[in-house]
Amino acid sequence: KTARHVLGGRVMSGVKRLLVANVHYAPWSYGGATVVVEAMCERLVRDHGWQVLVLTTFFDPSIASYTLRRYTVNGVDIAAICVPSNLPYRDKYLNRNYDLIAKRVIDAFAPDVAHVHCVQNMGAGCIKHLVDSGVPTAVTVHDAWWWCERQFLITDQGVFCHQTKVDHRICRYCITDVNVTLERKSELMSILGSVDKVLFPSDYFRGLGVANGLLAERCQTNKNGVLPPKPGFQRSRSPVLRFGYVGGPGPNKGVMQILRAFREIKRTDYELVIVDAAQNLGRSWRNEIDWSVPGKLVFHPAYQQATIDGFFGSIDVLLFPSLWKESFGLTVREALLRNVWVIASDAGGTAEDCEDGVNSTVIPMSTDHKRLKAAITALLEKGLPSDYENPHRSAIVTSDEQASELSRLLHNLSAPAKAAPDRITETARS
Repeated sequence: KTARHVLGGRVMSGVKRLLVANVHYAPWSYGGATVVVEAMCERLVRDHGWQVLVLTTFFDPSIASYTLRRYTVNGVDIAAICVPSNLPYRDKYLNRNYDLIAKRVIDAFAPDVAHVHCVQNMGAGCIKHLVDSGVPTAVTVHDAWWWCERQFLITDQGVFCHQTKVDHRICRYCITDVNVTLERKSELMSILGSVDKVLFPSDYFRGLGVANGLLAERCQTNKNGVLPPKPGFQRSRSPVLRFGYVGGPGPNKGVMQILRAFREIKRTDYELVIVDAAQNLGRSWRNEIDWSVPGKLVFHPAYQQATIDGFFGSIDVLLFPSLWKESFGLTVREALLRNVWVIASDAGGTAEDCEDGVNSTVIPMSTDHKRLKAAITALLEKGLPSDYENPHRSAIVTSDEQASELSRLLHNLSAPAKAAPDRITETARS
């Protein structure tokens, strides 16, 4: 197909063109970063006058690898490239086959500015092409993938490694080949260090980026925006306190600490509401571990952004005792914005909008469940006022507010709008 067909024909004259890159996008959405990317793209088009093209990936074993698919979602144009599963190690961070198609799409679209997010499997080569082509480029770092091949600083034993500046003398005991890892980090950090701006969803994660070699003056916090509740949202009333948990059965969200705490509390006058988020992937978490507690156990259907109020309207307290230092913690902000009390560990960016004793109970990040048990017990004993409202609600950045901040930042990065060509003639094969 010609790029003119792929990109929807004529480029809009006088409108700044923004290329957004992220490994996932609707209808193949996955993870909190993708939620943020989709929310930003829709608002940048609808409210801020950008012409946006999203460069992304999808997987479909029934079609040829590296086929290009063109579609539109909620007013946003998408160019998605089919990337096979089980990529070789190097292709996961520098995918030459992906670059062959991506470069042609980029050149055909001729962006004024680019905003890159997660690039696992699509690789960072497209960033190098943007920089080499003179396109002002910002990268949002959502996780530690750039300097840790395990992505979330989780060791091969499944626990958080507690490093700030990643030291590969320590990493060598967790990875297959330290020389290959060092080569990967050198190539990726060279690319990341060449962009105009590196954005982070929290101050904690910005500090992590600077500690790992990024220039402080190029690093900026751009907090993730949260979708606010719909007008008229109210939490339902309940005679017992309702605790909600979203993180699933994996070890690093603190589920075992939650279950141990409730099993030791000699009370049954509560509900523990578990979101079965695996339903979004066609599975279920119900039988993956023993969820039983003395009180009432409730499984809540998986929610999406359109149905999120249903879950938060059915709980009083969100449990988020994460055992790894997260870059942001979208679920915590979604709860705080809806006047839900939060019990959270002091795990990196997770607790930056929490004030202990005011809108939350902040506990140390620990595999020991005793502090979590004490926090749950204290709430069960004193309860929460029926009219409780988070006094710092206005401090939570909404999706609209983030989009406004991001639009200003991207306008400042971009040069004056170029004269748009009458038609795109570069070809991009499908």
